[in-house]
Amino acid sequence: MGINPGGAQGATVGDELEPRPDLAWLAALVAAEARAAARLTPEEMLGRGLLRLRLYIGWSQRDLERRSGVDQSTICRIETGHAANVGSARLCAILRALRVGDVIFLPRFPTVEPTALELMLRGDPWKRAVAEAELRVNRRRSA
Repeated sequence: MGINPGGAQGATVGDELEPRPDLAWLAALVAAEARAAARLTPEEMLGRGLLRLRLYIGWSQRDLERRSGVDQSTICRIETGHAANVGSARLCAILRALRVGDVIFLPRFPTVEPTALELMLRGDPWKRAVAEAELRVNRRRSA
C-alpha cells in the first residue's frame, strides 16, 4: 500500500497488498496457537486455558488456592495437564474463583473443508450443534 503524492492514502497500480504490520503479531499468534493446539491433549488444553486466565488476573497458584479452596498441588497438576481424574466440583470451584463468565468448547476442525454440496445437504455441523444445544438448554430452563 502506498501513499499518493496528493496526500490521499490508497493502493497504487503495481502495489502488492501487504499485511497490516500492527496486526502481524496477531496472525502469528493465531497460527502458533493452531499448531500447538493440534498437539495438545484435552487435559493440556484445559490446563493451558486456566493457566492463562490465572496469569491474566495476576494471581499465583497460592492465590487461586485461597480463593477456590482447591489444593495448590491439584491446581498445578491441572495447569500442566496431568490431572485427568479431577472432579467437576473442583473444576467448578476454580472457574468460580477465576470469575469465568462463559466456557466455549470448539471442535477440532477437519483439515479438509466440506464441499459446497455437503454444506447444502447437511448444513454447517457446528452451527447445527450450537442451535440444538441452545434449544435443549432453553427447554430445561423453561420446564
